[in-house]
Amino acid sequence: MLVQIQVLLMQIFSGSLAKFRDDERGASAIEYAIMAAVLIGVIIAAIGFLNLEGIFTTINADINAA
Repeated sequence: MLVQIQVLLMQIFSGSLAKFRDDERGASAIEYAIMAAVLIGVIIAAIGFLNLEGIFTTINADINAA
């Protein structure tokens, strides 16, 4: 009787594990999160590379002069 219960539990567990392994719904969310993180990194690098401080200083000086 105990062996039959163990076999039944193993069948249930292996079926649940197979369903979990084949489920790909969460993979899309992870992929979008990775793409968003890469995009944020590129934007931050571009802002640092373009040296926007000089542009904003010029705009500020023009506004103060007006």
